[in-house]
Amino acid sequence: MMDALGLWAIHISDGLLSTTTSVGGFVFAGVLGFWGLRGVTDEEIPRIGVLTAAFFVASQIHLSVGVTTVHLLLNGLLGVILGRRAVPAIAVGLTLQSLLFAHGGQTAIGVNICVYTLPALVAGIVFRFTVRQGFMDSRAIRIITVLVAVLAWLTIAQIGAMQLFGLIVANETGSAFVPQLTRVGVVANLMVTSLAGMMAAHWRISGAFALGLLLGTATGFGTVALQACVLVYGGTQDWHALAWTVLLANLPIVVIEALGLGVVIGYLERVKPEWIGGTHPHSASGNTSSNGISH
Repeated sequence: MMDALGLWAIHISDGLLSTTTSVGGFVFAGVLGFWGLRGVTDEEIPRIGVLTAAFFVASQIHLSVGVTTVHLLLNGLLGVILGRRAVPAIAVGLTLQSLLFAHGGQTAIGVNICVYTLPALVAGIVFRFTVRQGFMDSRAIRIITVLVAVLAWLTIAQIGAMQLFGLIVANETGSAFVPQLTRVGVVANLMVTSLAGMMAAHWRISGAFALGLLLGTATGFGTVALQACVLVYGGTQDWHALAWTVLLANLPIVVIEALGLGVVIGYLERVKPEWIGGTHPHSASGNTSSNGISH
């Protein structure tokens, strides 16, 4: 029973992973940690410390979702602001949470570090590349970016719901509803995505906010997907049945992460551009407010 409950958290608990997977996680986390700390300067330490504390505290805030609880991730934010320095920040935060509050197993610390840091590093790389290339200066690309993020939320939610429906109602009567639910889902996607597009066009969403929205979505999904893959392919049991359940339970957090990252990046672009790679405060057209929306 405890093992099953441990699956609901992004922090993998003790006893869920094979010895090979646990050892491999520590080895890979060690390599990432060495690379992340290499060449760190005194000027970087205060920023790393502040974001490590924020990451540690945020992960302790749990939200109830049905029969389980989920918590904020913040790894996307660390990846965008710290780049490869996100590795030691995440490693320290996860280790302290495991040792002080038993939030995540001690034998799975290495794997948990990898699950959190890999999506964060990708987010940081994509963010800096996109900003350097000036892709988000185009209003059309900003609107498309918002639409892709919203469409991703809806699609993953519907796929997860379909998977759960198939597991709960595994009979011919239940299967007969699947095509109907699929058609309803497609129509709902089109309606909600169209509404989001009109709102983005009306509010003149800034490039920083739109990019943060998409990266927050991708980082959240990536973190949950990595956890599911580790459990399925490196677990002590067959966890396929719960993989989609975990993803669906964390969907509200993914949305919150996406919105939060967009707001924070939009604000930093305006007041502390050097924190996000030295982007110009007004790279997007219009005057950007603290929530990343141009007026």
